[in-house]
Order: sequence, then structure tokens, then C-alpha cells
Amino acid sequence: MRLVPVGVSGSSPGPASPAACHLVEAEGTDPLDPGAPPRTWRIVLDLGSGAFGPLQALAAPDELDAVLLTHLHADHCLDVTALHVAAAYGPRRPAHSLPVWGPAGVRERISRAYEAEPGAELLGLPLRYLELAAREPVVVGPFTVLPVPVHHPVRAYGFRVTGPAEAGGADVVLAYTGDTDAGPGLLELAAGADVLLTEASFVEVEHGGPDLRGVHLTGRRAGEAAREAGAARVLLTHVPPWVDPAAVLDEARHAYGFPDRVHLAEPGVVVEV
Repeated sequence: MRLVPVGVSGSSPGPASPAACHLVEAEGTDPLDPGAPPRTWRIVLDLGSGAFGPLQALAAPDELDAVLLTHLHADHCLDVTALHVAAAYGPRRPAHSLPVWGPAGVRERISRAYEAEPGAELLGLPLRYLELAAREPVVVGPFTVLPVPVHHPVRAYGFRVTGPAEAGGADVVLAYTGDTDAGPGLLELAAGADVLLTEASFVEVEHGGPDLRGVHLTGRRAGEAAREAGAARVLLTHVPPWVDPAAVLDEARHAYGFPDRVHLAEPGVVVEV
């Protein structure tokens, strides 16, 4: 299973990266069609402001198998509108409606952003909107995605993505927090993960950060959660453009205890899970 961060900027696009978006790939067969040959499957975790642009360099709309949204803030979902346009009118249209999974109200949220008429179907229907439920797995080819509720001011999930390892080894786990603060949901999500892709938006108040308990993680709280959950590797994401990523990284490394296993997620850099 491969993780390719597409957008790692928090709260808004930044000068070096769009907002939240991560591509996950794996080779495998379709459990609904066992006779079909193996192929590369691709899912997208969040599709925030500005992310559809660089995503196109990695996968066309007809090469995606699902989009899963952790929550419905603009920096995590707004570029679904751009995907809609490309999938409806571009040359690489999906052969079937592309499923977009999100919290309750996802279809209405994207319809408002697209400025569709109230109550109207989105023109062309290239995308199919489905609602997540807590701890009800979503199966997409070789991936099983478990939505785990996390601590954020709106309904939000983290995703525990289980996929195949290389060369027939044991299944591997990527845990993606979306937006959250510390809490039981975060520990459940991250428990024993091979890679924890965690937001780490700010530094602690004593290091000059804002007091955003109940909204976002700091580097320190992300590192503490990773250590307590037993995550094997940590990637930090969702650092806003106005925050020093080196300071966030320093907090996380100190709290986690194994500095060489904690890194900043970088757009386009492939991570083997």
C-alpha cells in the first residue's frame, strides 16, 4: 500500500501546498468480482481547497475508485466541486458514478458549494454521494476503511485504512486523523498503526501557539497520542501556512520519543505503508 500526500497545508492552501488531500494506492482484486484480474486501486482521503490540481498529475478521474471525506470543512472537501466538473465534462470521465463518502449531509454540502439549485440533482451525476457511519467499514477493492469518530467541532471521522502488504505479507494499517484534538477516538484510530498520518496544526500555548483545545492537535499532543497508541511511524500534516513546521516537528519528535520515526508529510513524496 502506498500513500502519496497531495495537499498538506492546514486550514487553507499555502504557497507550497494545497489543503488536505492524500492518495492511497494498492494492487489487488475486486472482492465483488473475484474473476477479474488484479489492478491498481486508488482512493482519495479528503479533497480540500486547491488539491484537485496536483491530484490530476497522479490520477485522472477515471482512475479513482472512491473519495472519502473526513469532514465537511472547506479545506477538506471543497475541491470535490472541481472533480465533479472534470468527471462530468472532461475526456477522462469515470465509466460509472464515482462514490464520494462523507459525513451525514455530504451531498447537500457539495451541492451548496457547487451552487446547484436547491433540491436539484447535480448536473450530470458523475459522482455518487454516500454517508459514512461510525465504525461501519467501507470496502473498496483491497482497502477496508473504518471511520472512527474524532474530536472536532463538527461531525468528523478519522480513517483507519487496512490494505495489503507487499509480497503477500500481513495486512498493513494507515491511520489518518483528519482534523481532531486528543481523545479516545484518536487512540482507537491510531492503535498499532504502521503509519499514523496525523494533523499537527500548532505548537503548545507555552511555545507561542493558540489555545485550540477541542479543535486541533499540536505537535506535542500528536506525538503523545502516537506514542500511547503504539504507532510505528508518524507523518505530520495540516500545518497552516503561518505556522513554523520545524517547531511542530520538534514538539512531536520530543513527545513521541523516537525522532527518526517522525517526519513532515511532503506533497508528492511516496510513502510505502
